[in-house]
Amino acid sequence: MDLIKSGEMKKQDSIRFYFSVIATWENRDFALERLEQIVNGLDEIFVGTGYTSSYLEGAIPLIGLKNKTGLDAVIPKITRSTTEKGIKKGKELLAIYRKMLDKNKL
Repeated sequence: MDLIKSGEMKKQDSIRFYFSVIATWENRDFALERLEQIVNGLDEIFVGTGYTSSYLEGAIPLIGLKNKTGLDAVIPKITRSTTEKGIKKGKELLAIYRKMLDKNKL
């Protein structure tokens, strides 16, 4: 995150960084702890593009599989017009993933 702020990482590459963070189980708590900051940063960089919402659509199910309680506590802090659609879709995907895990006992 400091690389983005300092300009060492191009702003347009920030969304790739944030997706790479949630790709591994171990880093999902890191992303959850900083989710509000991530959302604010994406909203600032990608004004009016829908990227923030798209990020949340992908991030919510992955983060929620590891820590749904923590995610539920953060969602009210990141809900706004730019994120509502992604949050809704992400929650739907999380529910599907949970059902698949429960059904397959994973």
